[in-house]
Amino acid sequence: MKKLLFLFFLCLFSLANGQENEDINGNLIGYIDKSDFLKGKHKDWFLKNYEDYRPNQKIVQKIKKRIKDVSVKHTPTFIFYENGKEIGRFVEHSIEIIEKDILKIIRKNNYKHSYEK
Repeated sequence: MKKLLFLFFLCLFSLANGQENEDINGNLIGYIDKSDFLKGKHKDWFLKNYEDYRPNQKIVQKIKKRIKDVSVKHTPTFIFYENGKEIGRFVEHSIEIIEKDILKIIRKNNYKHSYEK
C-alpha cells in the first residue's frame, strides 16, 4: 500500500511539474521522443542500438497486414487494442524479438509478456 501511495504521489508530482522528461537521476520519464534519446547519458547506447537494429522484414509485412484496427499506448509497455478492447501487451522487453512478439499479440496467439505467468 505504501508503494502504491508513493507511486500515486510521484505521478501527481510529475504532472504538477509540467513537461519535465527526466528524473533526478537523469532517467527519461513521461512523454519522450527520439530526440530525447539523442542527448545526455542516453546518446551512446541509443545510437549504437538504433543504428545496429534491423527489423525482420517478413514479420514486419505480416504485422502491416493486421495492424490497421490496432492501436499502441504507453511505454515501456505497449498495449494493443482492437475495437476498443485490449488484445495484448508488450512489457519492457521482447520474449523472442519485438516483431515476433507483436505478431503473436495481433494474431491473438496466447502471447504472455515478460512478467505474465
